[in-house]
Amino acid sequence: MECVAEDIIFSLNCPSLRHLSLSFRSCKCYLSSEDEEFGHITAVTLHTLFPTLKSISPHFIGQTRDTQLFTDLSTPHDTFGWLLPRLDSIDIRSEDRRRYYARRLPPIVALAKLVSNRLSSGSATNAIQSIRMRGVELLPETLNTFGLLVPNFIS
Repeated sequence: MECVAEDIIFSLNCPSLRHLSLSFRSCKCYLSSEDEEFGHITAVTLHTLFPTLKSISPHFIGQTRDTQLFTDLSTPHDTFGWLLPRLDSIDIRSEDRRRYYARRLPPIVALAKLVSNRLSSGSATNAIQSIRMRGVELLPETLNTFGLLVPNFIS
């Protein structure tokens, strides 16, 4: 459950953490909250707590959260600038292969934008050097895009 994961993450005092693997389901703890933004683990949360993070393995249930995380990491934030500027490795897995099958769904489009924008950001961020996708089927043109932009792309 996300509220438990959030409690654990906020109790960690390790700003030099380099890798984080997240796997949880959204929970009902936040449904009654007035401002749901404070009830979710976001890119801003991760940047604030672990600014030197180099590798993430997000495993959210549902495409909306994947898409939002990748979108937030693909452009500079109004307050913080680039979130997780040292990020260079992303490991993605899907329990439902059909979720990404034969389409360019929003999480994949957002991930491609993240890779492209960070590659062209100059020295402001690390380029994404490694993406590993497990249980994700992609269109050939999507495979080609990631193959060209990411040196260590594993599908």
